[in-house]
Amino acid sequence: MDAVQVDRICLMNGRVLYVGRLPDLADHRQAAGLLCVGLERPFRVLANGKVHVTRSAVVLPQVMHALELDGGLCAFLLVDPDHRDFDLLRAYEARSSEEGIATDLRDENELMQKIQPVADHSGTDLPAEVWQNLVLGSSSGHGFDHRLRIVIEELLRNSLESIPVERLAELAGISPSRLAHLFKEHVGIPIRKFRAWARLKTAALLLKEGANLTEAAHGAGFYDSAHFTNTFRENFGLPPSAVFSPNRRLIWHIHPAQ
Repeated sequence: MDAVQVDRICLMNGRVLYVGRLPDLADHRQAAGLLCVGLERPFRVLANGKVHVTRSAVVLPQVMHALELDGGLCAFLLVDPDHRDFDLLRAYEARSSEEGIATDLRDENELMQKIQPVADHSGTDLPAEVWQNLVLGSSSGHGFDHRLRIVIEELLRNSLESIPVERLAELAGISPSRLAHLFKEHVGIPIRKFRAWARLKTAALLLKEGANLTEAAHGAGFYDSAHFTNTFRENFGLPPSAVFSPNRRLIWHIHPAQ
């Protein structure tokens, strides 16, 4: 009988931290910003025909890449593109960087020290100081155009609904084409990708509550379980069944302010 793998998921407003041992992640483009840290050993980032061997990396949204983890314990911090920490993620100094990818971060040791207590914690409730350590730093947050903020709030309030871009544009007081351009330019991903990312997080919470893949898919606004699986694979490089598996025990930690 296979041993049960124990991993942890920390949910915070606008951020998700996964600490555990995942299989290698095939080519994918996530809708959020990604900070990946190898807590035990280096991993490999494959992108743009290059292989980066590193203990820390930042991958911005919509950048195609694969991760070879070799079964090592890793931390994956996903930051919503509208969250204040996203600017900090994008600004990390690194010894190697190219368009959308940075590796060998200069704050690598500090990041490991921040995240390691999550992996080491044996209980189900994280102490306040551990939550505090997961704050990347101080930031004034995004200075989004107020019209984009209106659209983002509407998308998050109604993530289950496929709101036409014409309706969103009417709320923002601009043309649909102008809205699509501004959203992609300032948020970094198309509107449909932002909506899909919100639905993925909703589906994950439903799975936490005991829903199966089909129930989680419908409850989060996906057409069916295949649509959910394909969207999950596009964002993470593996199917949801590889994470939400009977052979993987997930311990969930939800920030008190969530």
